[in-house]
Order: sequence, then C-alpha cells, then structure tokens
Amino acid sequence: KTANIVSCGNIVSCGSSLADQTVAIAHPETHTPCPDGEIGEIWVSGASVAQGYWNQPQTTQETFQAQLPNQSISFLRTGDLGYLHQGELFVTGRLKDLLIIRGRNHYPQDLEHTAQTSHPDLSLCAAFSLTIEGEEQVAIAQEVDRRALSTLHPETLFHSIRQAIAEHHDLQLYAITLLKPGSLPRTTSGKLQRYACAECFVGDRWGKGGSAIAQSILSVGEGEKAKGEGEKAKGEGEKAKGEGGKAKGEAASSLPIHSSTHPPIHPSTHPPIHPSTHPPIRRPTEIEIQDWLITHLASYLKVATDEIDVSQPFAYYGLDSSVAVSLTGELADWLNLDQLDPTLFWEYPSIEALARYLGSGE
Repeated sequence: KTANIVSCGNIVSCGSSLADQTVAIAHPETHTPCPDGEIGEIWVSGASVAQGYWNQPQTTQETFQAQLPNQSISFLRTGDLGYLHQGELFVTGRLKDLLIIRGRNHYPQDLEHTAQTSHPDLSLCAAFSLTIEGEEQVAIAQEVDRRALSTLHPETLFHSIRQAIAEHHDLQLYAITLLKPGSLPRTTSGKLQRYACAECFVGDRWGKGGSAIAQSILSVGEGEKAKGEGEKAKGEGEKAKGEGGKAKGEAASSLPIHSSTHPPIHPSTHPPIHPSTHPPIRRPTEIEIQDWLITHLASYLKVATDEIDVSQPFAYYGLDSSVAVSLTGELADWLNLDQLDPTLFWEYPSIEALARYLGSGE
C-alpha cells in the first residue's frame, strides 16, 4: 500500500501531461487506478513511449503493456511514485527505493536528509533496508566531512543520527556505518545506488576495503534468551518476581521515545495507576525503578550501565515507540500494577522523569 507515506518536506508539481499523452496513477500490486491525491505508481501512455525492450518479450509485457481495468490502452510502468492533483503530477520517489517498516512507508531521501543534517561533521549518506531475522530494518551509510576526519568522535555522530531519525521519523536504526568521503557507490551519472549500499554492508566491503571508519549495530535476538530466563525466574515466588521481571525486561528490543509526531499529553489526562489484585508487595523506590530502566536499556544497547545517562531522553539512544505497549506491560508486571499507560513514556521522556513519576505513586 503506497498511500501511507511518511514525508517531511514539500512536493513541487511537475505540471500537466501533453495532449497526446495519458498519465495515470495505479496501485502497483492491484493495477487499479488511485483516486486524486493518493500516491501510487506513475503509468504513462502515448506516442513518446517506446514499444519495449529488444528481444525481451516477458519484460516488455510486464513493463510496457500494463493495463487498467476496462481500458484497452497499454501503459508504461515507470517505477516512480506520485499522485495527481487537479490534473497536475507530483512525483514523490522511486517504488524500488521505498522502505516499508512495520507497515509504514518511508522515503529514503527523507531519512537521508534528516541523518546528514543532524550534525555539522556529516556529509552525504544512503538509507536502505535489510532483512534481519525475518524483519525489515533500516540502516544508514553515512559519509563524514573531510574536514572533520582528524577530530572525529564516532559515538557523538551515532547518537546524533539515531536521535534525529527517532524524533523525526519514529524509526529505530539497526545500523550506522561511518564512511570516508567518496565511499558511497554511485552510477556513472552520479546517482546513489542504495541496493549496492546494502550489498556493501552485507558483504562487509566497506570494512574490507578500508572505507569504513566506525560502525554501530544494534543487537537483535538477545532479548528472547533473556525473556526465557525471566519467565523461569517468575515462578519462583513473589521475592523472585522482581528479579524475574528484571530478566524479562532484558528481552525488550527497544524503548518508546519522546517523538515530535505525538501530541503532548497533560499529566492530568492519564488514567490513574491501577493497583494490582495480586497480593501487595513493597512498591519499588524511584532509585530502584531507575536501576530497572537502566539495566534494560544497557542490556539492549549492549553497553555498560554507567554509559546510560538517566537525564537523556529515550530518543537520544535512537529507540522508537513500536514496543511501548509490550514494554509497559513488562514494567507494570514488575511494579505489581494491573496496567500502565504507554503514553507515559512520551509525557516523561527520560529514565529520570519516568522513575520520579512512577516512584511517586500518583
């Protein structure tokens, strides 16, 4: 589905088609026409369209002979995405470059603009998708400004990119590779080759070729092992329940963030924290809640706990909000509460703020 496009910029009209041409917007999979204003694949028919590929009848039929329902004319499938508005064409991107992450569509150009403008030491970059353990993930290959090579601080750049992508696109980056200038693969005409970037990453060509400066990769799959240990510990009694919750929490693959895409929520709009029907136990203190959150975040990021700053927003660590509901369920279980509102993580966007609120028992 191409209608659900997340974009962060204005789109300029390309004007109207010529009198002897027909421009249509179609769903790439169903080949049905899109209504005015809906994004789909741009199809073109007219005298200026070629007849097909030389001696490639199958490819010619797929690309040059597409048809809409109840129409006899053939269209060229351009592979471009766009929409029509009041007869004018707006081009939004390339179909093959579109990133579909958890049902949301993202243009790589938007992610690239956000990444490369997140810090003055960054230059051009490429955003591309990878399939990691059956799930689509986003990676960034980022060239560094030549003038910054001698004073480079990779961790600062990693944090800047992750935070910017999380705040502007509600996305968690799987990997960031910092590259020397001129390392990104391009065509002879200078166009960025995103598929080639993915191949370079998978094959470690940048590392082997000496183009890579530093790399940051999130751990995927560490959580299931920890989750199993937590479930085992959970049944060892109320005393072990807190420890079991701690082990289970290490399964969390990410934390929600304070994203500008979410409207601010006044504390008074939150439903009350509902006490559990379980036998009462001592409520953890603010410091204990901080320690719980620190341990989970450090385990997920595979860093030492002393590297976690409780005053930094969750977005600083580049984590998205896709698991807010599941994480609050784990936290509510550890706190012996029936439920917690996931929006708390946006209203109290740091470990310090969230622990203070939960520790108060309001």
